[in-house]
Amino acid sequence: MEAGRARRAYNGFVSFSRRRGWTWVLLLTVLAGYGWAQAPARPPAAQPQFASPQAELEAGIAQTRQGHYRQAIPLLRDARDKVAEVFTAGFDLALCYAATGQNHQALNILGQLPEARTLASRAEVQNLRAQVEIALGHPGAARAAFERAAALEPHQLPLYLFLADACLRHGDYSLAQQIITAGLAQFANSARLHYEQASLAADTNHPRAAARGWLAAERLGHGRVIGYMARAQADIAQAEFNDAVAAARQGLKRQPKDVLLLIIFAQAVLRSGSPPGTGEFVAARQALSLALGLSPHNAAAQLTYGELELIAGKPAAAIPHLEAARRAAPNDPAVYARLAIAYQRMGMGPQAKAALTRLAALNQARTEAYRKPGAGHAGYEGMPH
Repeated sequence: MEAGRARRAYNGFVSFSRRRGWTWVLLLTVLAGYGWAQAPARPPAAQPQFASPQAELEAGIAQTRQGHYRQAIPLLRDARDKVAEVFTAGFDLALCYAATGQNHQALNILGQLPEARTLASRAEVQNLRAQVEIALGHPGAARAAFERAAALEPHQLPLYLFLADACLRHGDYSLAQQIITAGLAQFANSARLHYEQASLAADTNHPRAAARGWLAAERLGHGRVIGYMARAQADIAQAEFNDAVAAARQGLKRQPKDVLLLIIFAQAVLRSGSPPGTGEFVAARQALSLALGLSPHNAAAQLTYGELELIAGKPAAAIPHLEAARRAAPNDPAVYARLAIAYQRMGMGPQAKAALTRLAALNQARTEAYRKPGAGHAGYEGMPH
């Protein structure tokens, strides 16, 4: 399970809109699970004046494209009932609500959308609805929305990738298995789907299957960033930490600012046992500093930085990072395990007790999720790698 933790910085919430000529995905990395879209709201600024509702809509779309979801919301909300493109304004508003964790508002807006004109747009609506239902903990509704989206456009790889990731972030292993299986039936040679398959195995405590899945992803993604990510994750799963460090380093030569690779590199260094003060430990700190500079609210980076400070014997320095990770990923057991240690070392007994209580509750919930029919690993071993 630990080996797969950082992979959630790779995927996230998606809209693969072609209506406005976007790139094939709009990536909100990592939505409700890892908090990039959940930065604290800034004090409200004076609203600019627009020449027309259409101009306000276009400004809202531009903010959405740039990842400024909170800033886009008032623009889209104001323009929605005043423009001819009611569907566009409403869909983007629902997307921004979901991106900022306002899932009930997103679901309400989706329910008010007019019928989409194209098959692709109808599939997008169901994709977004499925992700919102997953975040709200409505597995039946999420499954139904996924099945509608897949029926409309079964050959869209992002549908499977990002819904599977959403399921893993929210602990719906049964639906994750269904989505990954359906995706592999369409895209048997997708390195990214095999990466998600390995992540499911890691999260359901099947490290050998996880390693096999990551090795399959490495073969299929050889020479690409996804291949290096998968190789490093496979090495971590097999406790080959020095090899994981080397694989992550290779990937970083190609993409030196890839946030996930920076996190995986640091995790591998920490697992390898490199003591504080060594060159590798310093490099891990630098990698995490760069990752947080690129993505300040990334929970995996904050968690790993907190762990690094604990290893360095600096619990006071660890706590701010671990608390930031908790805010971004409130349901990640690893956060509370590290927080309890840090609080204990600082003599903060009540806080340590509260962290341990939360940890026990999350572990119990995860155990129950493993036991659900269809969760765990049913049929997994027989899948082609």
